[in-house]
Amino acid sequence: MDDLKQTLDDSLTRFREKQEEIAERVSSQRKSYIEKLETRFSDWSLKIDALRAKMEKAKTEAAMKYDKEIEELRKKATYRKREAGGVQEVR
Repeated sequence: MDDLKQTLDDSLTRFREKQEEIAERVSSQRKSYIEKLETRFSDWSLKIDALRAKMEKAKTEAAMKYDKEIEELRKKATYRKREAGGVQEVR
């Protein structure tokens, strides 16, 4: 009977040790997975910021281009109007 009790105690001890070992392994894998996800999210955030910067630069360049074209057309219109006898500046 004592042998049986000792065997059960030993088995229970080994079971608990394995249970702790598995729990630690799962915890470690979970932590690793979370770190990988956080890295991926950080990378995506950096890419989004870079795309926003490109977009803003393109908007600024386009606005400058159109402003330049508008100003040139105003000058032409004002010149043509003056040439035709009008004195008023085109806005």
